[in-house]
Formats: sequence, C-alpha cells, structure tokens
Amino acid sequence: MQAIGTGFNVFKNGKVEGIIKKVEKPKDVSSLFINSRNQLNKFIIVSTSGTATFVAPMLTGGVKGMIALTGAPESHLGLLLREYKIPSIMGFQLDNIKFEDIKEGATLVMDCEDERVGKAYIK
Repeated sequence: MQAIGTGFNVFKNGKVEGIIKKVEKPKDVSSLFINSRNQLNKFIIVSTSGTATFVAPMLTGGVKGMIALTGAPESHLGLLLREYKIPSIMGFQLDNIKFEDIKEGATLVMDCEDERVGKAYIK
C-alpha cells in the first residue's frame, strides 16, 4: 500500500476500504449522486472542499468514508460526519502525491483507529 497523507480524524471507526471518487466542484457532487445513488456505500469521497453544503447529498446517500483536503473536525461538516457515523479525515495533507494524481476507481484504505490522526493509503 502507498501512504498518501494524514489529517484530523473526525470519526474514530477503525479501518475502512472503498473505491475512490474525487469531488472538486458542485457538478461532481450532483453527477455522482444522480449516477451512483444506489452505490454510494462503495465509495470513499476525496474532496477538495470541507464544507457541508458542498457534500451534503453524499452524506445522506451513505458514502463509505470521506477525506477533505480542507476543514476541521469542529466544523459543521465535521459534526455531520460524526452524526452520520461516516469515517472521515479533514484537513488532509497529501504526502508526495498531488490531488490530480489520485486515480479515481482505485482502492483507498482509511485508517481511523487513532483518536486524533487519520491516515490514508492507496492499495
């Protein structure tokens, strides 16, 4: 597995594995929600935004996990992620990889075992 970064663990929930779906713009959210509504529970969302309004449809759709490059556990999104019990890492810092280089469809493992630090790996 290739480590891709660390951030603030929002919801301590062990390790979670899922398919990467990248979200950069509101149209990415609506497209994913419309085209994959019944399959959201397979995906770990990797988002450039850490705002609740931006990703809310995916939370109610039951995504498997979420990584946000911005935001903090104390934010509105952090509260919602805990409420929906979605494994999540916010304020995610990429290590030796750019967002553009993360391949959609690859398998991502989120390590949310530590109370404070969440880690992610591409399988």
